[in-house]
Amino acid sequence: MDEGFAKWKGCTKCGQDNPPSIPAKRRIRLTKLKVWRVDGVGHMMTDLFGPYNLVQDSPLVDVEVAIGALAFVNLAVSEGGTLQFQRLLQCANGTRGSPDSDGLGEYFRHTKGLVKVTLSFHQNLGFDWLEALEGSADTLKYLHLASVFGDMMLTEDEIEGLGKSLQKLEMLTVSSSHDLPGCVLNFESFPRLRYFGNRAYSYLNAGATERFRDLIQMRFTKTGFSSPLRLIRFRLPGQNYLIERDSVDGVEFDGNTNVRIRIIEDWIVPEVLRGFGDVPRFG
Repeated sequence: MDEGFAKWKGCTKCGQDNPPSIPAKRRIRLTKLKVWRVDGVGHMMTDLFGPYNLVQDSPLVDVEVAIGALAFVNLAVSEGGTLQFQRLLQCANGTRGSPDSDGLGEYFRHTKGLVKVTLSFHQNLGFDWLEALEGSADTLKYLHLASVFGDMMLTEDEIEGLGKSLQKLEMLTVSSSHDLPGCVLNFESFPRLRYFGNRAYSYLNAGATERFRDLIQMRFTKTGFSSPLRLIRFRLPGQNYLIERDSVDGVEFDGNTNVRIRIIEDWIVPEVLRGFGDVPRFG
């Protein structure tokens, strides 16, 4: 890729009227591009597609791309929207450096209708930009944040604030200082959250299932277990807690509900998710 990119930058064959010392004007336009997958060439993406506006008018709705030290592992927008790829490239300010928190926030403030956001950080950018996601509060269902080197920890208050501002979230993966932040079981904070994953190293022991059961029992109300949470994942192998319930009258959130918690193996998780419906993998 490096070799081909260098040849492309120096090519003058498409502009015979130009003096050899002046690069020809490149007219490539990807005007119908909807899905973009690229990995490992983040700096070339910035250098190549930014200045030449190759994807400026593309109707992109699904992107996986690395820019500097930030990887948009999955970024998708709802029908009728666009991911504004040109603006996304501007996060890196035309350099090989990492997009900073302000640049990320600026992008999310101008991009509406996001459905999936999965980001992988190679350095700590902080979480000030998270507030900008409120512009997609009516559509954002899946949010996953990962840090390659170290963990960018969210406090329980920050996680709760995230839920209150993004009420349509169904799937969330973050690094938290608490194995299971109590707020994810709060129906008012997360009315639709079905799957929660904690990327931070877990220190659960043999009594974890009992602690979870006690915590969930505390959330019972007269109308039953109000939280839609079904599956909890932790970073260490095999720590996947499946919340199962049987409703006496056949209605999931009404009437008397019996709740069970069981530990399932990692390899079973994809099968469980398929059983719950068409949902993406944990980020």
